[in-house]
Amino acid sequence: MNTMRHRLGCIALGITVLGLTACAKKEMNVGRSELATDKMAITERAADNTLAYEHEVSLEVGREELARRVEAVRAACTADTKSACTILEVSVNDDSGYATGRIKMRLAPGGVDALVNAASTDAKVKVRQTNAEDLAQPLADVARQVAMLSAYRERLSALLARKDTNVADLISLSKELAATQTQLEQLTNQNAQLRRRIDTDLLTITWQVPASQARSAEAPVRDAMSSFGANFREAIGSVIEFLAQLIPWLVIGLPALVLLRMFWRWTGNWLSRRVRTG
Repeated sequence: MNTMRHRLGCIALGITVLGLTACAKKEMNVGRSELATDKMAITERAADNTLAYEHEVSLEVGREELARRVEAVRAACTADTKSACTILEVSVNDDSGYATGRIKMRLAPGGVDALVNAASTDAKVKVRQTNAEDLAQPLADVARQVAMLSAYRERLSALLARKDTNVADLISLSKELAATQTQLEQLTNQNAQLRRRIDTDLLTITWQVPASQARSAEAPVRDAMSSFGANFREAIGSVIEFLAQLIPWLVIGLPALVLLRMFWRWTGNWLSRRVRTG
């Protein structure tokens, strides 16, 4: 009896072990399948990536730091050969009270955060946003046109290779082939620009002084504008006062000058007659 129970227990234990082993293998296979699916999805996303990213960062920094911060980011971009950072625009405007700085760059996505961190040193981040544009359709249009023109170029080349083609047709075909090649080169450049927008990110960073500094710098202009009316009225009053003092002199002086001129003219004529008669 005990022997029978022992055998039944061994059989049950064996069945349990087999079941657990089968479950473990099944779960392992499922896990491997999901991992392979995830890897495939990641690979497909990387291969089919058609999004062009643009980043905009707006910073607030003190007036004394603004120009130095722009120069530091420019130098950092120039030194970032790993990200192939290229400066597209850089400017600093401190002519008025509202000082601003701006730098626009194109670089590999991995270098964006480092430059943003360098730009935001001793500065306050006001705005940071990222936009993406899907360029799948423009890429598809370019690819379709390239395929059509490539096939057309092959047909033109085949016609040029024929021995029975006359001279006039050869000239016409050569011109058409050259025009087709030019269009293909333009499309190739267009495709390269689209791919560059996808492979690299556009980063624009702007700096501005705090509102309190801008207001203090604009205070002289604001004060001058506020006192414009009073100064204008005072100037008009001064002109009127000057005219009031000048008009009497004009009334008396002009007739006197006319009479004096007439007297000198009569005197000159009288002396001339005396000389002739004498």
